[in-house]
Amino acid sequence: VSRVEGIPNVQRRLRRVAPAVRQKVADVVLKTARQILRDMQARVPVSKAPGRHGHLRDALSMQIARGQLSARVGLLSPARRRRFFYWKFLEFGTIRLPARPLIEPALLRAEAAFGRQMQAAVRAALAQARGVG
Repeated sequence: VSRVEGIPNVQRRLRRVAPAVRQKVADVVLKTARQILRDMQARVPVSKAPGRHGHLRDALSMQIARGQLSARVGLLSPARRRRFFYWKFLEFGTIRLPARPLIEPALLRAEAAFGRQMQAAVRAALAQARGVG
């Protein structure tokens, strides 16, 4: 008969790791969503003409999911998507208007850093858990 020792200790450590990893991942998700929103807003062309105030830029927003492990960024409500339907013309262009994308560049920029930040967050949480007895 063989017996494995220390299982309760391992289980205790695993219970401590999960919340730490979850919080670090949630921090990265929030930071990334904020960065994407800022980048998208910065890319929206705003006319200098009187009466034009950057309404599309101001309509962009972000929403963090209840569990904090996912986020949505953009025109989040159907009403906003209807009102600011012309975002598609900016993003993809038309026959007469060249594309002036705001979504794709923001996502590509965030994607490059997201993986590295996520890895670092998980490693930090695991290292913190290893230090906990």
